[in-house]
Amino acid sequence: MIVKSFFLVMALVLSMPLNASLVAVSLPRFNDNFIDTLRFNIEASLDEIGHVAFIDQAESSKQKQLDQVEYFVESKVDALIVVLVDNSEAYAQQIIDLVTSNNIPLVLLNVEPDVAALPNGVTYVGSNELESGTMQMEELARLANYKGNVLLLMGIEGHHAATMRTLDVDTVLKQYPDLNVLVRERGNWERNEALKIMTRWLDEYQGQFNVIVANNDEMAIGAITAIEEAGQDPRPYFIGGVDATADALKFMGEGKLDVTVLQDAPGQAREAAQAAIDMINNKSVEREIWVPFKLVTPDNLSQFTK
Repeated sequence: MIVKSFFLVMALVLSMPLNASLVAVSLPRFNDNFIDTLRFNIEASLDEIGHVAFIDQAESSKQKQLDQVEYFVESKVDALIVVLVDNSEAYAQQIIDLVTSNNIPLVLLNVEPDVAALPNGVTYVGSNELESGTMQMEELARLANYKGNVLLLMGIEGHHAATMRTLDVDTVLKQYPDLNVLVRERGNWERNEALKIMTRWLDEYQGQFNVIVANNDEMAIGAITAIEEAGQDPRPYFIGGVDATADALKFMGEGKLDVTVLQDAPGQAREAAQAAIDMINNKSVEREIWVPFKLVTPDNLSQFTK
């Protein structure tokens, strides 16, 4: 896959129109609603301003992403946009060093690197995760009248967003002593994994909880699906996710999802594409570009479904 990508990049470089820049994009995986939204909007944004994107995925493998980035560098692409498979300091630094040592602009997107400071030639585009889980849990707490038990579905261990969103939930709950986490487990961002976990929880904790909070919409939808497959109505529960995906908004419109938080994937993609081109053209770019989260509930759902 990597070798094939290398030759495709080279062919693309040779066939590009004059004055167009080639921006290579490394994503952790495809077939993920949020990441696919990033993917399509990066491509559309670059195309709109007259440049070319080459987008590939690393199948959630750190080594494959490192190999992929190395080939992009060897192909002398004009800039790189990378959604890190892992945000740990050691891994993020490997990616940063590999790209910057070859004087290629680097935009790190969506997964914030766990490094003290970004060097010249690197910028981060994302949303401040201190907002996401805080908005989500505050609204769920209000709906539950600040009483009851919470089931918590978490994302991948070590993933910055999963860590921060879980911390946000715990921080909010410390304010409300009558609202407590009954059980927590990692659904790893996946709808099917969350469905299996929720199916088990329905047997183990039936009648003991009133709130389900998930680090993303896919897991919230998995929980809703498990409840329905068990022959129950999800509406009596207060359920929340993060991302405001199209599927999540549909479930909210049906009255099954109470809260989500818009992580503006199109906005992040546009900012990343523009930052890459600005860096290619030696324009000044902020080291961190923040795209705000927005709370989505049935009351303002129409604003996000136009």
